[in-house]
Amino acid sequence: MKGICKSSESKVAVIVPVYNDSTTLGLTLRAIEPDIIRFGWDFIVVDDVSTDDSAKIAKEYRTQVIRLEQNKGVAAARNTGANATEADILIFVDADVKPQPETLFAMVNVLQNRPEIHAVGAYPLPGDLSPQWSSHFVGLRSSWGYYWNNNEDERLFSSVQSECGAIRKNVFEKCEGFTERHSGVGMEEFHLAHMMELNGFKNILLRSASYQHHYKPLIKRCLTLIERTSRWVPLLLSRKKFESHGAVGSQDAAFSCVLTFVALTALSAGIFIRWGMTIAGLTWLVQIVLEWTFLNFAYKVYGWRMVFYSLPALQVMHLSIGLGFICGLKKHFLSKKLKK
Repeated sequence: MKGICKSSESKVAVIVPVYNDSTTLGLTLRAIEPDIIRFGWDFIVVDDVSTDDSAKIAKEYRTQVIRLEQNKGVAAARNTGANATEADILIFVDADVKPQPETLFAMVNVLQNRPEIHAVGAYPLPGDLSPQWSSHFVGLRSSWGYYWNNNEDERLFSSVQSECGAIRKNVFEKCEGFTERHSGVGMEEFHLAHMMELNGFKNILLRSASYQHHYKPLIKRCLTLIERTSRWVPLLLSRKKFESHGAVGSQDAAFSCVLTFVALTALSAGIFIRWGMTIAGLTWLVQIVLEWTFLNFAYKVYGWRMVFYSLPALQVMHLSIGLGFICGLKKHFLSKKLKK
């Protein structure tokens, strides 16, 4: 391990927002607690009015438990935790995430020793912690884009890794924290990164910082993706560019979604048009070529079973993203029309 992270150098707080995560929270807190003991960091759990045993579990650890008076969403929970500490560095860890050993230290070490860096994020490892097979696929798809080149130790990133990431508190405050515009989960991390970008702050992803995740099953994930994608559309239109590697909205991912819609449209038209089935088949072949690196990744982690599962699962996921994009465009142009 390089260097020693001393609490006297800068005060650090670890903030865990929780809402009905009693089945995963204990694993998260157990993974964090050794660093709390070792470095004397603040340890804050913000309970977003859970109806399960989340608050009870949190009190079994060295945590300060803050319970909100009403359910406001994860962004508000994180902001509440940030406001409750005088720490110089804020670490956010979601209640369904297990940081790997030395991950939190690695992120703090960067912020303590490199003043030009303002936020540091960890990345998800392949190998979902949930028992469901469809969750394994969701986890693979989420972690697939974070591959590293041999000579690469970090990269600029277009999303603050709110599920497992660290940020300077003064930067967090200047950028007005996580937007509470949305009550659910999603887009607050992209909004904060966009605010950082506008203010000239540097946000990176760190190769030495990683975590494992409990992902939702495919259908639940897809329902969430519809809402998340619709929220992302206004940001895409304002930025006028796709996100970086590892983030949603890459050009390849967008093209693969388009191929799904083309193939399904051609398949439906095949009832009336002679060449519809052929066009659908050729489109899916193009998509397989485009998704080859992901399918190879799925094979290496889970074998052939996951490869065959991934082919239809990708269609379901792409349909959800496409529907979300259409909903987002509709909301965006409708809001612009109402403002006139």
